[in-house]
Amino acid sequence: MLKNKKFLVSLLFLALIMVISACGGGGGEEGSESGGDNGGNGGGETTAQGDAANGAEVYQSNCMSCHGQEGAGGSGPALQASSDYDSVIQQVKNGGGGMPAFEGQLSEQEIADVSAYIAEKVAK
Repeated sequence: MLKNKKFLVSLLFLALIMVISACGGGGGEEGSESGGDNGGNGGGETTAQGDAANGAEVYQSNCMSCHGQEGAGGSGPALQASSDYDSVIQQVKNGGGGMPAFEGQLSEQEIADVSAYIAEKVAK
């Protein structure tokens, strides 16, 4: 019986680690301030605003496991009301509310791109 309990505890611990790692971790945020075209409001594809097309790939790799394919939520909250780009950047960068910070795990450009994707394409 004791052997069985140790196995179950080990299995539970492993499952917990898998869930935590599936939600990703990452840091980096405002990938728009360093390098690239900081020319302002040039069509939403400048470094300052992030590129939503590139952000879709970052989302699939780092966010979809918790927030779902369409951003409707899962183990993480729905993102469909997250239309403020700057707020999304702060959340991605700093985490909070159970979400890990992605600063240091994603580049500033990746954070800018995924934030643009969420604010422009996921938010409805």
